[in-house]
Amino acid sequence: MEFPPVTEAAELDDLALLQAVITEAIRAQSKTSEIEALPLADAVIGAIRRDLGGARLYISGRLSLRERAARDKAVRSEYNGRNAGEICKRHAISKAQLHRIIGRQPAVSSLL
Repeated sequence: MEFPPVTEAAELDDLALLQAVITEAIRAQSKTSEIEALPLADAVIGAIRRDLGGARLYISGRLSLRERAARDKAVRSEYNGRNAGEICKRHAISKAQLHRIIGRQPAVSSLL
């Protein structure tokens, strides 16, 4: 698959977005100010550039295996047979997905 060339302006926009996302994640996790988190975000971006520079990355919006295992465990513990709608809404899943979750055993219990 051929991708169009990336302009310098678009690359800077992507970099600014990445920096903002990483800075906010660091700030939220470490309870620090944005000013304190920014150098750490820059270090992360530097490592990404050094190790992955030039690569095209796809970052899935899906849950990681650990997140999915935790969600499935919560769904199984919360489900009482009469609260399917509430569970589906709380966990943003369909009823079909709920029934798949309660019907299968934990796939990755060792990750919890």
